[in-house]
Amino acid sequence: MSAATFTSFSGGAAKPLTIDRICAGASLVGTAPSGLKISPDGGAITYLQGRPDAKHFKDLWIREFKSGTTEPRILVNGDPLDASEADLSNEEKARRERMRVGDARGILDYFWSEDGKFVVCPAADGCRIWLYNVKAESGKMVALGEGVTDTKLSPKGNFICFIRNQNLFVYCLSAAEKGDQETSSTGGAASSSIKQLTFDTEAHVKNGMAEFVAQEEMHRMDGYWWSPDEKFIAFMRVDESPVELVQRNEIYAEGVRMTEQRYPYAGARNARVELAVAFVPAPAQEEDASGKVSSSSPRIVYIPTTPETGSSVVLGCKTAEEILAATGDFDYYLPRVKWLCGSSLLSFQWQSRDQKVLEVRVVQLRGIISASPGGRGSSPQAANGASSSDRRLADFLVKSTSPDLAREYIPPSEVRTLLREENIDTYVNLGMDGELAFCSDKKTFLWCSEAGTGFKGIYVGDYSEFLDEKTGSVIPGSRTGAAQNWETKLVPKESSSRIGSLFSAVSLQHVPHVPASFGDKMVAVDSLDYFDVKNKCIYYSLRTPGPRVDKHLFRTTFGSDSNFVEQLTSKPGWHTTIFGESKGNEEPSAEVENESSSSKAVLFFDHFSSLAQPPQCSLWEVPATLNISETNLSPASLKSWLAENKVEDLAVSEYYANLTTDAEFGSFPAVDDPSCEIFYRVFFPKADAPVPPVVASSNSSSSANGGGKKLRPVVVFVYGGPHVQLCVTGTRWSDQHFFLLFLLQQGYVVFTVDNRGSAGRGHRFENSVYRDMGNKEIADQVRGVEVLCERYPDVVDPARVAVYGHSYGGYMTLHCTLRAYREGKSASYVSYNEARKAEKDIEAGQTATVATSSSQRIPLFKCGVSGAPVTTWRLYDTHYTERYMGVPKSDLFQAAGSTNFYNEAGYESSSVLPFVSFYDDAKSHLFVYHGMADDNVLFQNSTQLYDRMIKKAKVYRSIDYPGAKHSMNGEACKRHLYKTILNFLQQEL
Repeated sequence: MSAATFTSFSGGAAKPLTIDRICAGASLVGTAPSGLKISPDGGAITYLQGRPDAKHFKDLWIREFKSGTTEPRILVNGDPLDASEADLSNEEKARRERMRVGDARGILDYFWSEDGKFVVCPAADGCRIWLYNVKAESGKMVALGEGVTDTKLSPKGNFICFIRNQNLFVYCLSAAEKGDQETSSTGGAASSSIKQLTFDTEAHVKNGMAEFVAQEEMHRMDGYWWSPDEKFIAFMRVDESPVELVQRNEIYAEGVRMTEQRYPYAGARNARVELAVAFVPAPAQEEDASGKVSSSSPRIVYIPTTPETGSSVVLGCKTAEEILAATGDFDYYLPRVKWLCGSSLLSFQWQSRDQKVLEVRVVQLRGIISASPGGRGSSPQAANGASSSDRRLADFLVKSTSPDLAREYIPPSEVRTLLREENIDTYVNLGMDGELAFCSDKKTFLWCSEAGTGFKGIYVGDYSEFLDEKTGSVIPGSRTGAAQNWETKLVPKESSSRIGSLFSAVSLQHVPHVPASFGDKMVAVDSLDYFDVKNKCIYYSLRTPGPRVDKHLFRTTFGSDSNFVEQLTSKPGWHTTIFGESKGNEEPSAEVENESSSSKAVLFFDHFSSLAQPPQCSLWEVPATLNISETNLSPASLKSWLAENKVEDLAVSEYYANLTTDAEFGSFPAVDDPSCEIFYRVFFPKADAPVPPVVASSNSSSSANGGGKKLRPVVVFVYGGPHVQLCVTGTRWSDQHFFLLFLLQQGYVVFTVDNRGSAGRGHRFENSVYRDMGNKEIADQVRGVEVLCERYPDVVDPARVAVYGHSYGGYMTLHCTLRAYREGKSASYVSYNEARKAEKDIEAGQTATVATSSSQRIPLFKCGVSGAPVTTWRLYDTHYTERYMGVPKSDLFQAAGSTNFYNEAGYESSSVLPFVSFYDDAKSHLFVYHGMADDNVLFQNSTQLYDRMIKKAKVYRSIDYPGAKHSMNGEACKRHLYKTILNFLQQEL
């Protein structure tokens, strides 16, 4: 069949995909909903959805089930809430870049009030909210002031909290219900309805905001957390003054903008992060007897977070005094905060700077602090009605010459360690926020951990043994374990080759999570999705063992002798499930009465995609108890489609017949470790796709095999870093994916290897690159190309292989292009020691040990496309880099010299810069692109590479995009980038 005879779903000949169509126009694959929530009464679902003619512009939709299933309708139109990029504050722009929301417009988030009366939609600029009365079907705009970010609704729906000028504010919604009496003449909120909670004025101090590494590396955008009863707000106070102030020239088309950014380089100081609790005045206490708002500032207490004496392995120090002497008072991370059900206990996770220790700590609030507000800077004794427990705080009052700087601290004895995880050999991975769950029964909690096997598993614990049955308060005990009731003990190991250790102050039960169908294959829990505490049923996602990797939803029970695991989803591909929304910190409200029986049923949303099916979204209803006779959902379980997205109904149908919608998956043993299996995925163009012609400069000896069949060039699409797995059956059908489909349509083979260090294969697979990035990853990529050429000799041209990647993939591209070579029939890469010896020979005026122009060595990659690359890990941030690489030589870390946290040699050998001398620019060609306003992988990475290339007289190409951030968003930017990459491949491959 010739390409011209492919038939589209619309009946005509299939169109060829174009870059212009990828980057502009209506969505090719529909607009799958996001922000899915179940209404408080369970009678409707709401979600955000893009428009057919503007895929990035989102409105709020609702679909009701009370009177039978109704057609979805727009609940809140996004037009009044939209804001252009020019209207956004710098802080809001930075938040969006960290959140990877791209070109999103209209409504980005929304909240239901607990009673279901209101829906609150923050405007895109953050400065306004739309308050929608659901019953009255009417709404009004309320202005919050300029420079507002991170607007959230309180758990019971009485308040809005937001950040303005780097301080916390609350807005009383009951005032908004009074109508015009509570709004200003300009339509904004009256000052009487807004209460300021913090009062810092220094530019480097931020209240209720997440620091840079929390947003970028810990996946924590939040900096404050409401208590379930709305009486308290826990928040972070971030002092960025210790962090180096980097002055960046962000270059835009209209000129240069000087930007100052606190960027925590690896081995340098982090921000000082403190955890505090602010008291929120009840709505009835907003005004005094005369109707005037009280001018006193809300009371704030701080929580001690310094390392525990004798227990930290930070830098190998043995006492808190040694740690403080070596690294300062605030050299730790506070990555997670979560209220327990009720408001007397607050948990937070404490992580050591070297990330070898992670602790879950619990803070007692009931009986230790009263709700009586004192003035800002006042002592506990000054608060009216202060209890004897409050007076204990006097011992922890920070003395200061300025009364305004006085503070109250929770006594350290009230901060207790519930869980502790250690991995001195490498590091402890930080879990996602949902991997610690406190349940609504106020005693059960779930925790996910890699300790033991190295594959993330599920543990269930009960903390009620430490609570007073009458008051709900914690039974007194020492935080350091002097008292028996709070001593953390080692959880029994499950493997002879233990990876890390887990300690707990309560008994933990490990819940087997691997289904029998996986055989003896170990897999990690991908996400903890929902916990049905009544039926003791845990819902979670797993990736299949591979090499063809799907993701499915499973469930199992605990507390019984049965280890049965039920697989719920079965359609091959990628299932991501959402179980409604939590009320406060209770488990998601996903249970509904089943019409056909008296038993409960569980509702969840299933986001599904595959290589052949664009993203779909559906609502499912399943019985609350396990079904041991069936292993997956029945068609009857499908309650409703939210976005079925049949291919024939989508704009992509015009192009679909020409697209490659399946791949071949395989594996090969690592060249230096035969027991380690490496996965790959390869897409082949359709048989009728053209074969790109051999360029005149190609070193290909032949463009055809012995049978005269033309061989195809290969594009190796690479990421290669932690947290990402590419060789899977699912895809977001993003612009990036469509560009790869476009390359296939042009006749290029697209090949991907998930090298060691990538995600989805357990801790041991990931930490194999510990302290040595840029080595084993390159070995796996090089071997992968060899395997591709060996297994498909009639298809691929080994002399026409390109490598292309962005971010960590850009880093990998540079290493592959500069170092990898073919010599005879085998492939290898230049080692760091080889590079250093050659460099020294050149500096001494001698002939290099290995000539880069040797006819025996031919570059393995004919060309490389490197996007926004890290070129030396010294220029990347602390939390990510130090987890995998430790710290470089630094005055700050002299105490680390005798530990595996110190790694100056690794920083030198992992950089791409020492290998520039080996770049054979006569036989291989390099193209680098970078956003000139990139605040994640700083543009300095590329300028250092350019400088080294120029000094070594190496020819390369580059395009640096004015105003572009790390994500390279914007239709014009993407269109130009993809066309440039295509042009480069056509010229060089």
